Amino acid sequence: MNQDKATWLITGTLLVLAASSLMSFQSGAGALIPTPALQFLLWLATSSGYVLFLPAAYALSLYLLWDSKSFGRSVLVLTLVIAALSVAWFVGSWKDGISFPGAEFTHGVALENGVGLAAAVGLALLGVLRASRPYTASAHLAIFVVLAWCAFPVLGRLDL
Repeated sequence: MNQDKATWLITGTLLVLAASSLMSFQSGAGALIPTPALQFLLWLATSSGYVLFLPAAYALSLYLLWDSKSFGRSVLVLTLVIAALSVAWFVGSWKDGISFPGAEFTHGVALENGVGLAAAVGLALLGVLRASRPYTASAHLAIFVVLAWCAFPVLGRLDL
């Protein structure tokens, strides 16, 4: 394994792990640390194992794609799919988000998602257009951090 790949793999996995752990520090709904639906479902299924799922997915996907000729295109497609699904998520759950937990929370989380996803898509585009592995790796990391931190937030009530 080359030095660049190892650096991105270790550092990126630790950053995604840190983002995945944010939900553990939450004491109620807050726009800076929203509850991603994926993380919440993993928490329901595995209790504390949810923290490891996205870091493992990041590490495995980076390891498998790094040496591929389609690394840039694969990351671009992934970011575009996540961005499109995120827009659909917000359109479908906007009313519930405004009703509960509130407009300020919903607008804040939408802004976080918009900025994070725009950055990931922009980096992925630059990675493909410039055939740049650092841009592509940055986009790959950005999309996983967004997924772990704020993508697909729980908007609405959770009555368990």
